[in-house]
Amino acid sequence: MATKLGKIVADFSTSLATKISVGDTTATLQSATDKDSVALPTGKYFLTIDGETSQKEFLACTLTGTSLTEIKSITRQGVQSSGAVREHRVGASVSITNFAHIKYLNDLLDGTTNLDADTPLEYDATASITTANQLATKDYVDGVAIAGGADASTTVKGLSTLSAAPVSATAPIAVGDNDPRLPTSDEKAAMTAANTPATGNAFLVESDATSTPTASKIVQADGSGKIANGWLNDTIATNAEVDTAIGFNQYIVGTGEATTVKSFWNFTIPFVYSTNVPSGDFWTLTSPSGGADLFSNLGSISFDAASDSINGILTTKGIFSSGYGTQINFNTTKKIIVEFGRIVASIGSEQSGFGLTNSINGFVAYDRQNEDMVAFTVDTSGNLYAKTSIAGTGHTETAITGITLTNWNTFRIEFDPGVDAKFYVNGTLKATITTNLPVATTIIQFGSGASGNTGNNDGFVMTAPNFSIEK
Repeated sequence: MATKLGKIVADFSTSLATKISVGDTTATLQSATDKDSVALPTGKYFLTIDGETSQKEFLACTLTGTSLTEIKSITRQGVQSSGAVREHRVGASVSITNFAHIKYLNDLLDGTTNLDADTPLEYDATASITTANQLATKDYVDGVAIAGGADASTTVKGLSTLSAAPVSATAPIAVGDNDPRLPTSDEKAAMTAANTPATGNAFLVESDATSTPTASKIVQADGSGKIANGWLNDTIATNAEVDTAIGFNQYIVGTGEATTVKSFWNFTIPFVYSTNVPSGDFWTLTSPSGGADLFSNLGSISFDAASDSINGILTTKGIFSSGYGTQINFNTTKKIIVEFGRIVASIGSEQSGFGLTNSINGFVAYDRQNEDMVAFTVDTSGNLYAKTSIAGTGHTETAITGITLTNWNTFRIEFDPGVDAKFYVNGTLKATITTNLPVATTIIQFGSGASGNTGNNDGFVMTAPNFSIEK
């Protein structure tokens, strides 16, 4: 409260040494001494300016020497606002007013203005608090909290002492009966029982475990750290049982068990590229204006384009037949799986792609949509994508990170028409795309290609693709 009240000095009057304009928050007095020639202390004052004229105004301000700062105008209702609201000339009368001071005291006492938190009220000595409506002191409240509370009992929440010295004297804690550090009633019963479970309290003891195969006992390792064979069912499963349980028989190449019929056709398309093969029904090489460096065998192919134009290799016809005299198209309902290995010579400025398409042109740009495709693509910065597209309609690319294309990688595409296309790299699912899945009657071919031969990223080695096509 003290910092909010004004200073009171009897019979003080003076005049302005500087003019006060409307809105001013500072001014200077001619003098700042009382009638006894004693200087007024620095502090807050309530003043009347031009008290005998129509320019009369009540001010609240801070006085330091003869300087007035933080001037606020006070209305006759006691409302304060920053700055003077009237103009006052040099020589205007100045006196200390009791109106504003009394009004401010009244506001403090009736709660209109809050008390000063920086300078709390206090008694001049220890107060004797005897009635309910007297103001309590800190000392009184501390005494009540420490000594005035009821003692704790089975029915009363009250004060109690600790049964043992706390670990931290400055931060003692009480432990609840459900604290996990305390044993439960069953745990206490187990600890006090003589190697026998208490009634209704089943627990394990050392004699419940043994290394010798025994019914209703817990397995224990023998002296060598191993589990005896007798603990295990040593019946050996047949190859057919293993295949059926795991599902390997659905995708492996070969006949498998005679009694097991696979639900997928499994085959490899070898890299046969020769003028001796009748009518070129295997692979078509695309490399205009100079051809390409090509080395192939039945298991893999090495390709390096010789022209700065679309280069690649693509199956001459579709990858499979959908029936007599027909080739499998993108409008099929059969699931198609293809897996192969691939490595590029280096990352350059060309775009490339590899996978399922209906045209070698699909590999000239990583985000091209002119062909039906389910494939991997690479942009000019060497970024890898999973891609699907419907020719002339739309395309979807999902970025795949963390793959070094100049290393050997195993790529796998699982195309479930009308459902999704899943893209795996080195056995890890990297992308699943459900949009822009091709549905046209265009044939499904497989291949790899690039937009040109700049930077050597058109050069690649690829293994013969392994296919599994749903029956």
